Amino acid sequence: MVVGIAVALFVTFTVLRIGIRSLAFNKEATDTTRELVSRRTRLITNPFTIPAHSKMFFTFGVSQPTGATLTGTFDIYGGGRDVAVSLTDVNNFPVFNYGRMFGQGQISQKLRQGQYRLVFDNGFSLVTPKSVTPNLALEF
Repeated sequence: MVVGIAVALFVTFTVLRIGIRSLAFNKEATDTTRELVSRRTRLITNPFTIPAHSKMFFTFGVSQPTGATLTGTFDIYGGGRDVAVSLTDVNNFPVFNYGRMFGQGQISQKLRQGQYRLVFDNGFSLVTPKSVTPNLALEF
């Protein structure tokens, strides 16, 4: 009976020790994975005004070899509450044309490593400036 209790204690201790090692290993793996999952960098958050017959553009870069996602929303105020929005590379080669947006816009665009321009165009407006309140970011 003493031998049976000793074997039972040894088996229990071994199982607990292996379980604790597994938990410690999994904790490290989870912590590392969490760091790599997502990082959000605020890109454009300050309101701006685009005069009539004008464009406003914001140049930014994606330095990660794996790319990033341009994401967010913006509100448009003034006149017909409309602006045309497009995304180009720094040589003005079109990446994506969102078209004319009214009232509020939303962007979610995957991007490769490189330099880009986000263009807000009020060139079609004869007299009315437009105000834009953005909340745009890059997610890696």
